[in-house]
Amino acid sequence: MWSALLRTTVLSGALVPVAYTQISPPDFPPLPVPITSGYTQTDLDQLWQSVEQSGIPVVKANITRVLEPLANFSVSPEPPRFRPAYLQANTSSVKLPKGFLYGVSTSATQVEGAVKEGGRGPSSWDWVCHNVPSTCSGQTPDVVVNEYYLYKQDIQRVKAMGVNTFSFSFAWSRILPFGGKGSPVSEEGLQFYDNFIDELLKNGIEPVATLFHWDTPINLMSQGGFLNRSIVEDFNNYASIVFQRYGNKVKTWITFNEPLAYCAVYSTFPFDPSQKGGASAALTPFICAPNLIEAHATAVQTYRGLVSQGKIAKGKISIKHDGQKPLPFDPDSESDRQVADRVADFFEG
Repeated sequence: MWSALLRTTVLSGALVPVAYTQISPPDFPPLPVPITSGYTQTDLDQLWQSVEQSGIPVVKANITRVLEPLANFSVSPEPPRFRPAYLQANTSSVKLPKGFLYGVSTSATQVEGAVKEGGRGPSSWDWVCHNVPSTCSGQTPDVVVNEYYLYKQDIQRVKAMGVNTFSFSFAWSRILPFGGKGSPVSEEGLQFYDNFIDELLKNGIEPVATLFHWDTPINLMSQGGFLNRSIVEDFNNYASIVFQRYGNKVKTWITFNEPLAYCAVYSTFPFDPSQKGGASAALTPFICAPNLIEAHATAVQTYRGLVSQGKIAKGKISIKHDGQKPLPFDPDSESDRQVADRVADFFEG
């Protein structure tokens, strides 16, 4: 995940990677005390103080205003195609079907930067990369490629590539700084995504929107994150806000990116340091998964309800898995086929 971050830090005006030392679980700083009412600026500041408690401050990019598309922009010449002649000959007549979505993909944590701008609250990635820096190779989401300010130029480049689709994710805590149902909504955060989506559409690029790409608001992580069933209602509230705001602009929706990876890894230690490993870590995927699946199903019902009420346009909605199709060791063996089916059911649903 962090290769893009490592590759672009200097270009986007961030500091060089911070120095860090490996620390063990007992030395981890505590998560912030959950905030469940009030939701003042002081409360938000306290959440950010918990991010910076280990002495690694949040930094800003050198560029802190939205830049317009580049003038006299040109695409670099296409490099030589290092493909065997037989492959070139066999694929030269292949064409993608009409309506095929072919494009690029990002996630908010990896590209947006500007983590404190517009009243955004911290996510689990902000907390862990500042407090357990070895987890993120000494990098942070503070700046990354600075898409928050450079999105017009990013989209200009994507258009020049000739693709028709841009898959991106919303940062939950940019829209709801405290994450939960009672959190105030950041209009500035919503406006950023309005501007981003409008720029895509203006350039003839179809947006594909993901609601969750592993960046749980830290205020919800302090309450157990997806190990706490209450997050189902919190996620549905967030999803409803996003659907109603962008449902007439976005036609393709993803509720969760790679849920298996999230529940197996990012729902627990060190992203939630209250989970110390051992048996509890082995059990967390089986606690996380039912809550996440219910959150997905509830959000889908909400989306379809808004469509049926005529509040938003009809589109497509699904979940994005990261697994592979398991094949039986012996295709002629009934027991082997059953094993392959069970594996598929377990990992893909």
